[in-house]
Amino acid sequence: MLKQFKHKHLVAQIWREREKTEREAASLFGQLGKAMREVNLPNGLAAMAEEASEDEVEHAGRCRAIIAACDEEVNPLVARKRGLLGPRAWSSEDRALYTSAAMGCITETLSTALLLEMKKRLDSEIIEQTVRSILGDEVNHSRLGWAHLAYASQSRDVGFLGDYLPNMLEPVLSGESEEASENKPQHCDLYGYGILPRETVHQVFKQTLDEVILPGFEEFGVPSAPAQAWKKQKFNT
Repeated sequence: MLKQFKHKHLVAQIWREREKTEREAASLFGQLGKAMREVNLPNGLAAMAEEASEDEVEHAGRCRAIIAACDEEVNPLVARKRGLLGPRAWSSEDRALYTSAAMGCITETLSTALLLEMKKRLDSEIIEQTVRSILGDEVNHSRLGWAHLAYASQSRDVGFLGDYLPNMLEPVLSGESEEASENKPQHCDLYGYGILPRETVHQVFKQTLDEVILPGFEEFGVPSAPAQAWKKQKFNT
């Protein structure tokens, strides 16, 4: 069905970008797992990060299969090798926590919500299978972030992360917004191919922030005021 879709080139282009993102996430989760072992965090957390890295490689393969189903022969985009997130002057332990918060608590939690929205209306079997498969993994990846935050909060103050929440949120919103509006022909409806309209992305983003992400951080002692101010500026709410 994708081969006959008149906007198949655009669908392939966006899933090619996603393929790159998945490979970069695999690199980042791999570095996170390594850092967790180096600073003697529980084996269970490190194993979750390592498994997430393997999952992301599989996700990239699924994205490549969608590109092939669009009858597009294009090479993968170059994926950057990712190191831990957070200020370079920080300790490995703090940067690992920052990375878990940014990737698990924010990026993967939001990804879960967006995939649930995508699942409501899909017109391609291969994309439906891909969305369902990735969705199950993203739930586990988000759990990694919350589990790491819960563990750290038992022995230390993790409130310092609050000032950095806008830095974690900004690239996620920018990436999702650019993908949603990327050079679409006028009146081109790609919802059924796993590409949400920008308005829907923003709606899901705000709802997930308000109902899941920010309350979750508050529960563990991370103040959400900086993120609330960022949200008000971005969405005028």
